Amino acid sequence: MASNQEVSRKALLLRLILNGKVLRTFAFDQDVVRIGRDARADVHLVGAGISRLHCKLERLNDTVALVDNGSTNGTWVDAKRVRYEELKSGDVVRIGVFELHVFFVSTRHDNLFAPGEASSSPTLRMP
Repeated sequence: MASNQEVSRKALLLRLILNGKVLRTFAFDQDVVRIGRDARADVHLVGAGISRLHCKLERLNDTVALVDNGSTNGTWVDAKRVRYEELKSGDVVRIGVFELHVFFVSTRHDNLFAPGEASSSPTLRMP
């Protein structure tokens, strides 16, 4: 579990990876981040094994927790299938063929993005 200070005062950074390649980096400061195939998801992923509203990340008091929404193919944190897991910086979440590397950062604008990388929420399709 991440420390109270680490989670409550820092933005959530998600680095989306497919086949070892960073596709996008997202920075969030809201209380709920929805992940799935649905176009309204904050992280919109399209591919085999991804449910419409696959999972969500919730900031609850001093933690950020991953909550699987009953997905058929599951959500994995550090190679363990989970329904609920309190996240810490460095955790790797796997959804279908995608990986989300989780970090807590002090600001949304401290050189978080590689050149050409954006923080918007595009549709990401499996190749």
